[in-house]
Amino acid sequence: MVVAAAVDLLLLVVVAAAVDLLLLAVVVAAVDLLPLAVAAAAVDLLPLVVVAAAVDLLLLAVAAAAVDLLLLAVVAAAVDLLLLAVVAAAVDLLLAVILVAAVFLLKPDFPNDMGPTRNHCQ
Repeated sequence: MVVAAAVDLLLLVVVAAAVDLLLLAVVVAAVDLLPLAVAAAAVDLLPLVVVAAAVDLLLLAVAAAAVDLLLLAVVAAAVDLLLLAVVAAAVDLLLAVILVAAVFLLKPDFPNDMGPTRNHCQ
């Protein structure tokens, strides 16, 4: 009976040690696999991060190009309008000079026309 109890205790110790070792093995394996899982997740996420960054940069580039084109269009329109305004002002000034010259060149000489009438009244 003492031998049987000793064998039972020995078996319990062996089983307990085996269970403890199994738990330790599982924990060690989990700890060993954790960096691998983290690295695998990082490697899997890296392409996603790179693609997201590329898409963000592409969107920024497209937006910047659109803003640049808009500014170029605004500047070009302003330059075109400025040139049109300058040309229109020059044409207006030229027409005004021609009109004034025509008025001065074509105006009648009233004092000479009324000269005989004044003499007649005297």
